[in-house]
Amino acid sequence: MDPFYYQNRKKIKKNLLQKSVTGIILLTAGVLSIYCILVPGKSGVLGLAIHSAFLSVSGWASLVIPVYLGALGFSYFSREDGKRFRTLLNAAA
Repeated sequence: MDPFYYQNRKKIKKNLLQKSVTGIILLTAGVLSIYCILVPGKSGVLGLAIHSAFLSVSGWASLVIPVYLGALGFSYFSREDGKRFRTLLNAAA
């Protein structure tokens, strides 16, 4: 048996956990950004600031940025297809 077998397994688990946390953060940021853009009155002061910042930069096309963040966050959850999905998203951007 390879003496580095257990070290490699720990590294793989740590990498998988790190990707899962990154995916959760990106997915949450995407969902909250969409909420702030669509319903600025109910999302508070921070939501109103996000709404005005996004709309002043790119208008209603600013909905693409949160959708992209959410899709990128979701891609971290899929194991094998995640690499192809992330490549497709990065090519589109």
